[in-house]
Amino acid sequence: MTLSPQTKKILIIAGLAVVVLVVGVAIYFFFFRSIFEPTSNGNTNGNTNNTNDLNRLPNINGNRNVNVNTNGNTNSVSNLPDISDVADGGPTKVTPIINSRTKDGAPTSDGTSYVYYDPATYKFYKVLANGERVEISSKEFYDVQSIAWSPDRQQAILKYPDGSNLYYNFSDGLSVTLPKEIQEPEFTASGNKIAYKFIGEQEEQQWLAVANPDGSEQQLLQALGDRASRVDVNWSPDGQVVGIYREGTGLDEEEIYFIGQHGENFKSFTVKGSGFTSAWSPQGDKLLYSVYSADTDYKPTLSIVDARGDAVGLNNTALDLNTWPDKCTFGGTALYCAVPTDLATGAGLSRDSAVTASDNFYSIDLATGQKTLLAIPYNGPEDIGYSADGLYLSPGEDALYFHNAKNDKLEKITLK
Repeated sequence: MTLSPQTKKILIIAGLAVVVLVVGVAIYFFFFRSIFEPTSNGNTNGNTNNTNDLNRLPNINGNRNVNVNTNGNTNSVSNLPDISDVADGGPTKVTPIINSRTKDGAPTSDGTSYVYYDPATYKFYKVLANGERVEISSKEFYDVQSIAWSPDRQQAILKYPDGSNLYYNFSDGLSVTLPKEIQEPEFTASGNKIAYKFIGEQEEQQWLAVANPDGSEQQLLQALGDRASRVDVNWSPDGQVVGIYREGTGLDEEEIYFIGQHGENFKSFTVKGSGFTSAWSPQGDKLLYSVYSADTDYKPTLSIVDARGDAVGLNNTALDLNTWPDKCTFGGTALYCAVPTDLATGAGLSRDSAVTASDNFYSIDLATGQKTLLAIPYNGPEDIGYSADGLYLSPGEDALYFHNAKNDKLEKITLK
C-alpha cells in the first residue's frame, strides 16, 4: 500500500516522539532518579517511618539508660544502688547529727550525748540525742589545737599552737596553765590523774610522768632519753599500766613492754611488724593493735591479743583488716571498725594518705573472730566520702556514731 505524503509525515513525527520519550526515560533512570527519591537509611524493609527507633537508643555507659519519647519528654532511669536506712552490708544512709564542725569530740560515759569544740565559735558544746546543742561553758577558747578529755567530760587539757597547755574544769571553771613540756596527756579511768610525756630540751629532761590534772604532785616514772618516740601514753582501764614501750628486735618485729606506776615487771610480748599502736578493751583484758610490714605493703593490719597478768601475749589473733585501733570501738560482744577501702602502699608509715580514702564499716565477733561487712556509707553521687574516727555506740548499740574527717562533722549510721 502506497502511503500518502501526509501519512508519511505523521509517522515520522510519531517515531521521533517515541525515540525522544525512550531516551528521556533512560536519562531519568540513570542520572536523575537519586536526586528526586528519599535517601535510603539502610533499612532492608524499606520502611521510612523511623519514629520507633528513637525509643531504642543504645546504653551509653552501662550504668544509665535514657528513654526518649516522641512526645518530647526525656525519662532517665538510673541503676544507682538502693540505699538502706539500716546497715545491712550494702550502701547505707548516713545521717548528719549537727551541721557545725566538731573538733576532738568525745561521747559522755552513758553514750547519750557528745561534747566537742567548735573552732568557728571558739566554744565547747554538748549535742544531745535529739540533735540539740547546748554550751557547756560560756567562755571562749581561741584556736585550740588539740584536746584531752577526762572520762566524765568535765575536765580537759587544751593544747594551743604555741605549745602551751591549759587545764580547764567545766564544772567549776577552774583554769590552770600547765608547762609546755607536757605532751600527749591522758586521763586515767577515774579522772583523778593524768599521765604524759615531759619533753624538755635535753634528753635527760625527758620522762614519762603522772600528776594531778591541774599539774600538781608530779611524779617522774621512767626516764625516756632518746627513746621518747617509742613510748605511747596509754592508761589501762585498771590504772596499772601507764604507758607502752616498743623495742625493735629484728626486721619487721617489735617487743612490747608495759610501764607501770610502781616499777612493776610486767610480762612482754612480740609482734610481727613495726609501728605498733594500740587501744585497750573496756575490761582491760585485751589489747587491740596494728602494725605494718613488707608483707602488708606497709599498710596497718589489725590484731587483738590478751594483755593482763600471765595471759599477756596469748591468743594473738590477726583480724585481717587494714586499719588503726583508733578507728574502732568495742561493743558488748563485737568490735566495730572503719576500714579504708583503698589504702596506698606505705600508709602505715605516713597516715596522712589515708584521709583521702573512704571507709567501709565492719563488725568483728570477739568470740569467734568472724568479721562481717556492716555498711558501705553512701548518700548519693554528691557524697564527699567518709573517713571515720572517734567511733562510739549508742547505749542500745542500735546506732554507730563517728566523726567524719572529710567534713569535721558528727554523723550516724543506724544499725538496727
